[in-house]
Amino acid sequence: MFARSRIPVAKLLTEGALPGRAQRRIYRRRGYKIGSDVEFAPGVVIEGDDVEIAEGASFGIGTVIRGRRIRIGRRAHIGSFCFFDGRDMEIGDDATVREQVYVGGPMLPDSLLEIGRRVKIFQTCFLNPSRPLKIGDDTGVGGRSSIFTHGSWQSVLDGYPVAFEPVTIGKNVWLPWHVFILPGVEIGDSATIGAGSVVNRSIPAGALAAGVPAKVLKGADEWPRPIDSERQWELARSIIEEFAGYLGGNGVRVEHEATARCVTLTFDHGGSSHRVSLGRTSDDLADDASVSLVVSGTVAAAARSDRPWFSLLEKEKGGTASDVSQEVDEFLARYGLRFQPYDER
Repeated sequence: MFARSRIPVAKLLTEGALPGRAQRRIYRRRGYKIGSDVEFAPGVVIEGDDVEIAEGASFGIGTVIRGRRIRIGRRAHIGSFCFFDGRDMEIGDDATVREQVYVGGPMLPDSLLEIGRRVKIFQTCFLNPSRPLKIGDDTGVGGRSSIFTHGSWQSVLDGYPVAFEPVTIGKNVWLPWHVFILPGVEIGDSATIGAGSVVNRSIPAGALAAGVPAKVLKGADEWPRPIDSERQWELARSIIEEFAGYLGGNGVRVEHEATARCVTLTFDHGGSSHRVSLGRTSDDLADDASVSLVVSGTVAAAARSDRPWFSLLEKEKGGTASDVSQEVDEFLARYGLRFQPYDER
């Protein structure tokens, strides 16, 4: 009665084969709200009763998303060959879903997948939102991880366990590769789970847990180890030095200036000269920096409204993005530094 094809072959071969501009027109005629610069790669199929995709979102080759209510945030990216078959799905601003991520399972009236802002779901994960599955802002889900809100196979009438329970993962949680989360689990904000763990019970906020089954190894009062402002400055300097090495490794000649409170890199890119400056505070920055980074405080938005900037401890960024600032942004993410746009707070 409710059967439908598992793979929408006809749509993959028809609308999925069209250029992105043509796909946008088709979806708008269907009543979907699609941002003007949304990018659809070949083979993308979006099916839903109520669909809204914000500006800057993009979808990789061969990705299928089917549901009732679908919300994709600004600049969200869904990688190639993903398959989402759900009910209500919300993906926040700047979230990233890497290749070959599968979303599916038995759907119930309250089925929900909610992925927060700046979340990253890495390759080949399995997400089961039969019951509400919520993942908070700035959380990372490592590759080959599986999150289940239901577990059943053998007959409940024979005494075997059957579970249909929601899963909630807080903000700034890190699940390294190959983590398995069972129904009913809640993981608090800023918790860290060890790679290869099986989580069958809730984990408190700020804890470090690992094992099969996962057990709390360190509480929030022990994890992470706090560091002082001098060490924070040393780490920030080392990151900018690594960035200089990264540029040099890609054939870019970099000039380097350093004082006790500021490091500035000067280099040519795209036919223009650029200066990336890191200061302990806004007052320490090079005046002519094209990209500014501060460890403590926020670069005054009024003074640098047209120049991209990053505040490392405030976790904010502002100004008009450029190719160089986007490269800086991606490089900083290697060290767990992610930023909310200043004008979107």
